[in-house]
Amino acid sequence: DKDGTPVESTEEAYFETGLLVDDWENEAWGGAKWIASPSKADPSTYPDETEKSSFTVEADVMVPKVSDPGWQSWGSVGLVWGYNDRMRTMYDVRLSFDFTWDRIFVYNEYRAISATKNKDGYDERINLDDQFSQFKPSTLAGKKIHLKVEVEGPGSAEGAENSVFKTYINDTLVMTHTSRRQAKGLHCGFGFFHERNESQTAYADNLKVTDADGNIVMEEDFSDPCDTVFGEQFVDVVKGDEVYYADDEFVTEEKDNGWLRINGCTIATPTAYSDEVAPMFRKEFSADKGAVKSARLYTSAAGIYDYYINGQKVNDSYFNPGNTAYRMQTDYQTYDVTELVKTGGNAIGAYLGHGWYDRAYGYELMTMWGDYLALLGKLVITYESGEQEIIVTDGTWKVYEDGPIRANDFWQGEVYDARKEVAGWAEPGFTGEGWTAAAETGRSEYYADQYGEKFDTFHKGMENGTPMGLLTAQSEPPIRVVKTLEPVNVDKEAKAGTIVYDFGQEFTGICRVTVKGKAGDVITLRHGEWLNEEKMNNVDNVVGTVWTRNLLGAQATDRYILK
Repeated sequence: DKDGTPVESTEEAYFETGLLVDDWENEAWGGAKWIASPSKADPSTYPDETEKSSFTVEADVMVPKVSDPGWQSWGSVGLVWGYNDRMRTMYDVRLSFDFTWDRIFVYNEYRAISATKNKDGYDERINLDDQFSQFKPSTLAGKKIHLKVEVEGPGSAEGAENSVFKTYINDTLVMTHTSRRQAKGLHCGFGFFHERNESQTAYADNLKVTDADGNIVMEEDFSDPCDTVFGEQFVDVVKGDEVYYADDEFVTEEKDNGWLRINGCTIATPTAYSDEVAPMFRKEFSADKGAVKSARLYTSAAGIYDYYINGQKVNDSYFNPGNTAYRMQTDYQTYDVTELVKTGGNAIGAYLGHGWYDRAYGYELMTMWGDYLALLGKLVITYESGEQEIIVTDGTWKVYEDGPIRANDFWQGEVYDARKEVAGWAEPGFTGEGWTAAAETGRSEYYADQYGEKFDTFHKGMENGTPMGLLTAQSEPPIRVVKTLEPVNVDKEAKAGTIVYDFGQEFTGICRVTVKGKAGDVITLRHGEWLNEEKMNNVDNVVGTVWTRNLLGAQATDRYILK
């Protein structure tokens, strides 16, 4: 110790080396391949995003009043179309309310990755005061507004070579914008946009999309918040009489209607390019060459993973393989699974979810390092005889894309439908339906559009075709549970049908609850950092409930559906 006194340990300790390579194609990985869902791994299977690019998108929207229209007090709401979560692009028309000077700007924008401007500024912006002075925050804030955009793609009557976007407010044409950009079609997503750092949230209802022939292809009135065109992701729906800072007439007329609340983010419908349900991978194998001396699992992912062997969870840590600059370096983990592998028939399985690889890097930057999820792994079984057996990820694995984890995201939360659970899927002898062969992929997609070619020559990973730079053994501590907290206060009176649990501090963790109910009942866990108080000038729910205004685009909400 520090005083020079010898300290002897009575515990036996040991260490092992890692794979000692940084190239997954090296023989040390035993021929393991990156595997993925076949529906996502082949870009040629995606439809042309420019097909059917003439349509009309419309909705009712509401920008709340502000309690104090002081210096730089703003509000906004917008319609979104052409949303492609794989390519990170979208169009929007946005109404921006300047409460300080009582004027409204209309923006027609094309957004790529996190950029809101092109090199020449906004695609187009007009001040309604110039020609439509009847539209002001003083006359429209807190009221229902009908916002409509007619999109004419190239080849149409008005969009012979370019795309034409016509914007209407309450059936008055206020802007016609001709763009050289290719319009996106019905395969892409539709939805709403609200600018960050506005004075209040925004609201929307009655979304409708009509094709060029007048057929309604999408319609949503938000009457059921758990069943919307936005898929199984959580959307924040409130009744009209729960809308704050609205006109009295709005509250009276809309009190029983559902309205989508939008808070500093983009909310778009799922597309043919979306990748939400967590895929499940499995493979059976035999350990029949004698007694098992040791077993090690080496693994990494484009995304995050949870492994199971013979129905038992392998990892007690979370969010593996961790947060790295994936184009430079990706970590892999090593697990001692000797106690889980048995003589004879075995099965290994894994969930694959979204993580730092393709989510969690910002408010609109959805796919930071790559576009789809993939798994890499090698299981090494060593027998008492010294003989080894190696099981690797490859095309012999099976994948299932209709499991219980319906949506998962660091910022947005998780939707888990217990009715979709697959009993025995990670155990030997399983014979479930709907499983298909996993796709082997070289993972040659790269993130060069924003950062240029510097990644092409900066590290070896770009030269040898690996998906995410060099593979290195994890060096940082794993993320594990370190403490279990009990709430310091439980409030069952703040709002009907709601229980507020106050833990008295901020932390990163997972809630554990015990519930009873019928199959299909939905338990919603909404997380936040503060409670609504009377003294606030931007409350978003009744006093004593969780305040979420400061979370902006992060829904921070888990939804559990009972079986």
